[in-house]
Amino acid sequence: MNSYGAASSTTEPVAMLLMNLIGGMQHRVAAATAAAAAAAVGDSATGAEQLLVTPFDSKRPPTITLHAYMGRIAQYSGCTNDTVIAALVLIDRVIVKNPNFLVTNRNIHRLLLTCIVVACKFYEDVFYTNKFYARVGGVPVEEMNNLEIALLSLLGFDLFITPEVYQLYAEAVHSVEGLSKPSTIDVSRAASPSAAALHEHEEKLKQAQQQQQRKHHVALRVDLTSRVVATEELPEEWYERFVGGEGVAMRWLCERCNMDPAWPPFDPRQPIVFATGPCTGTATPTSGRLVVAFRSPTTKTLGASNVGGVLAWNLKRAGWDMLIVVGKADKPVYICVRDDACTIEDATPIWGKEVSEAEKHIREKHGRVSIASCGPAGENLIAYASVTVDSERAAGRGGAGALLGCKNLKSIAVAGSKPIVPANPEEMLQAAQAARADLFNEAFVRDVLKVHGTPGFYDGISVLGLLPTMNWQRTTYPESAETLFQDPYHRQLEVRSAPCFGCPIGCGRHSTIKSGPWQGSSGGGPEFETLGAFGSKCGITDINAVARASHRCNALGLDTISCGQTIATAIEWRESGLLPEDRFPGAGRLQWGDGVSMLDLVDKIAHRDGPLAELLGLGVAAAAAKLGPGAEKAAMHVKGLELASCGVHASKGEAVAHATSARGGDHLRPYASTIDAYGYRSTELRITDNVDPLEDGRKGWVKPLQELSMATNMLGVCLFASITLAVGAAAWAKCLSAAVGHTVSKDELLLAAERVINMERMLNARFGFDRKDDTLPARLLEPAPDGKGKGQVVDLKAALDSYYDSMGWDLATGLPSAQKVAELGLSFMLK
Repeated sequence: MNSYGAASSTTEPVAMLLMNLIGGMQHRVAAATAAAAAAAVGDSATGAEQLLVTPFDSKRPPTITLHAYMGRIAQYSGCTNDTVIAALVLIDRVIVKNPNFLVTNRNIHRLLLTCIVVACKFYEDVFYTNKFYARVGGVPVEEMNNLEIALLSLLGFDLFITPEVYQLYAEAVHSVEGLSKPSTIDVSRAASPSAAALHEHEEKLKQAQQQQQRKHHVALRVDLTSRVVATEELPEEWYERFVGGEGVAMRWLCERCNMDPAWPPFDPRQPIVFATGPCTGTATPTSGRLVVAFRSPTTKTLGASNVGGVLAWNLKRAGWDMLIVVGKADKPVYICVRDDACTIEDATPIWGKEVSEAEKHIREKHGRVSIASCGPAGENLIAYASVTVDSERAAGRGGAGALLGCKNLKSIAVAGSKPIVPANPEEMLQAAQAARADLFNEAFVRDVLKVHGTPGFYDGISVLGLLPTMNWQRTTYPESAETLFQDPYHRQLEVRSAPCFGCPIGCGRHSTIKSGPWQGSSGGGPEFETLGAFGSKCGITDINAVARASHRCNALGLDTISCGQTIATAIEWRESGLLPEDRFPGAGRLQWGDGVSMLDLVDKIAHRDGPLAELLGLGVAAAAAKLGPGAEKAAMHVKGLELASCGVHASKGEAVAHATSARGGDHLRPYASTIDAYGYRSTELRITDNVDPLEDGRKGWVKPLQELSMATNMLGVCLFASITLAVGAAAWAKCLSAAVGHTVSKDELLLAAERVINMERMLNARFGFDRKDDTLPARLLEPAPDGKGKGQVVDLKAALDSYYDSMGWDLATGLPSAQKVAELGLSFMLK
């Protein structure tokens, strides 16, 4: 069972636990079936309706006995004892919430199967697809999908089980004796704790829901300097105009915090904001995303990083839309949030520890919580230190981990138990179901992203000539076809899917190295960007070395994109004679394709171990400035943020995205290659004309794609659901409408996204950024040596002029015009 579930694990074999339940459950079902049959005798029409009132009913009682069926599930589902108990809680919760729901021998099999499937997905670290569970249960996969949706509806999406309720069921289950005579066992308690206990639980849920509705938009603010914890009401108007997530987080930074450009990035007054969206934790697919907003110590621009997992879900369930941290503690601390309670705890014993060790210490004291931490890299103020979440996720971009480190804040632990109830649950169910169907109607999501995860991007990006290789000196890396492409990746490593909360795709990977010097190393990734950062950019084809780099970066709290790019730059600097061995001991070991020296440097950077690590820990821009003339040529960054693994010579739209992103060199705001390189079109976004990936002008289509991308960050959902336009703005708008209780059209959603994009542009202007900073490294403005963009040069002026014109920005400054500011209602940014 995972580290953020409801309760402690049990020890008996699952099969034995299931067998202990047989007698009581059969007794209950038999009684209900008999009652229904009696009713049918008295009134055949009514009786027939009662026997077929649920989606779980079969036309006739299944031939497989309940005893055998439970044994079959135990054998093949792979669930833990905790999950079986959780399924029993869900069964009773269905009955309590739906008084007319009659459990009979016609529906118990499907109900039990579905409750176990949902419990597996909700509580287990490892679970399977519905296709697998359908085979286990002997039902068609489409029926399995529909049963899951029906169960969620009957439960009102109330899946959380408090430790107290769990314990009631667990004690009842494990008090059962007489396994040898299952047919005579009375385990009614195992499936039904006392009515008083259930009533008390239901009352707690109602109270939590009422409290949540009263505090609809609330931030928890923690001042580490004064050690004051306070509640901050967030204006409803902000959510109407900026939706939530990144939109409201940035609005807060603009309004509530003096983001004085003169403040150094590590000034204790600098805030960091963790924001959920209105769809977070709902049935909306991929609704497990959290935005971290701050001023970046790396770029001095605004910082915005996005992370999945279950942290956002826990924060929302705790009753908070945002968590705001300001100030600096006088000694290492961590924050623990559990519903309304928030404490500041001593972190001295875990300061200097790697992420997994810190998490273990915190969970030993606080139980099952989701944890965001800075590793040694953040403590040592490495410019690209990440915030690692639950050991395997990362808010990587922009150096948020260093900001935690400068505040003496090791970790933030969160656990919530309040229900997340959309304003209109029925509409949410319909909207979520439609969005899920859209996801799997799109071929790349269905056949590549779900099957191979983000490594599935690697093949196509390489073939298209968009894969930076040897520090961007090439655009293809055919040498890696037998090691880093999606199929050999999954053959060489032991890999499983690692879905975020509420995600039916499961594109994340968890890998274990099967052989070689790092055999047994296990952890999150490597995702596509890590394959590019430590693979192609560093000229490395060894998947084990790349996977090990991913595991170490998670443990140390390093952004894999920036770390890999920095090492690739260092290899080129060493070749150019800019890193002499007498000044930078160990630099002479850096070679293209050398995974061992690369990995050694990863650990040294996190600990600032030696002059070379000290230099590279500054990030490529600052390191190049320190090295002096000649170093900038190999420093691949925009506005100080190291570039990701998405090329521009064969995707001129991506050149615009890299150059203009508010957080510095960025590939996802938007991922423009979707349109010009991959050829996707969208009637909804009015992107229907042919788009030449090699054309410098006509970049107006970037605007609506950028708005769709921003919308996902505002809603609390994943960009990958829309990266190939699978889920469009209209589908997201319907989910948002169901969440908030009033209709929001796709045009209104995209307008709000445009408002946020322009607000961020104006916020960066306060820090001194304008058109002069919308540029690319010199290497990207030179002809490409290979790939589909061979010989191509990016005419950045033409591309930017076209883009600025479509955005309503001044061509000279690159800032929103007075007309655009008035149109979007952003005049407050001029004060």
